[in-house]
Parts: sequence; structure tokens; C-alpha cells
Amino acid sequence: MSAKLVARMTRDLENVRYIKEASMDVGRVFDICELTGGKMNVFAGERVVESFKLGAVGYVDPNGNFCPRASTGMWPLLEAGRIAEATKIQHLIDEIWGIIKQGHPLYGHQCYSKALAAACGYPVGDVRPPITTFKSLGNEGTARVAKLRKILAKLDLIMDRIAAETAAPKAARGG
Repeated sequence: MSAKLVARMTRDLENVRYIKEASMDVGRVFDICELTGGKMNVFAGERVVESFKLGAVGYVDPNGNFCPRASTGMWPLLEAGRIAEATKIQHLIDEIWGIIKQGHPLYGHQCYSKALAAACGYPVGDVRPPITTFKSLGNEGTARVAKLRKILAKLDLIMDRIAAETAAPKAARGG
């Protein structure tokens, strides 16, 4: 849907007030916010930091299966003005998706999401055919998951540091 159509629907239909913008055209976030006078609540589906800067009010989290602390922690960082930290998290998550998408542009990402959830202690099983199964990837899949776990470890370190920084002022106040 064009931003103009979204604006018309927002104007003409009282119950149309929320949209997920995941087209990778981050400019649409701005266009929709502007054309609707802020009445449409835009949720980022991609490019979270950029979407926040352009007016998104939240985001739909596709990464919670394998990096829940980092992906759910990103939006509060943005709201607190900690843009650099949120950007660092987004870049690492983008790196994860870059590795996943190499060689598997169609549906391969779903099996990695499940394999990474299992690697994080949440065994949810594999996807079902005809979607590419993780098992069918063999050594290639195992090698990629090993690379991905290193990035997940970096994300955990960032979140541990942020949690420690947040706890330190509370401890100093006696709370």
C-alpha cells in the first residue's frame, strides 16, 4: 500500500490506526507519519533505529526467538536517548541476518531462527518441509550457527553491561 493510501484509510476509517512497516524502505515510516498527521501508529518491522528516528512508536520483534534480551532492550534504549547503544545492537542483529541470508534468500532464515532458539536453550524443533529444514543444511548449517553464536555472545555482553550500569545507580541510592 502506498503511504497515500494508508493516509486515506487512516482519515476515512476510524479503526485503522496501526501498521507494521517492514518494506526496507525506511522513508515510508516518515511518509506515513507525516501524511497521517501522527494518527497512524507505525511499528518498525525492519531498520529499528532509523524507524524510531523517523517517527515509529514501537517495533515488531522478529528476533526474540534467539536474542530476546538485546532485541527487546533496543527500544527502551532508543526511548532513553541511548541511540549509539541501540545502533550497535541493531548492527549485530543485522550481521546475524546477513549470515543467515547468505545462500538462503527464500525461507532458509526460518530454520536458523529455530536452530538459534535451541542453541539459546529453547528447543522448538525444526521447520517442516517444504521450508528448508535445518537438518537438510548439514555441516553448512552447523558452521553458520557457530558463527552466529559468537555474535549472540557479543549481544549478551552488551546487555550485561547495560544491566550493570542500570543497577549501579539503584544500588548507590540503596534500592
